[in-house]
Amino acid sequence: MKSLKVDSKDVGANYRLGVLHMLGLGCDVNMTKALQFFEVAKSDAHALNAIGVIYFIAPDVFETDPVKLF
Repeated sequence: MKSLKVDSKDVGANYRLGVLHMLGLGCDVNMTKALQFFEVAKSDAHALNAIGVIYFIAPDVFETDPVKLF
């Protein structure tokens, strides 16, 4: 988290923190928090792939109410 204090939009730091939360490395598994980090880093292909993985293994993290989607 210290790296995000310097630059909160750092793609690499956000991607890596997302992976840590997605896999539960050093913290509890938290797909919602992982998705937040990946959304900031979505200009990175790896982050987009990770969003796809979350969509596949934990689709309930994404909003499903059609009114809120548009």
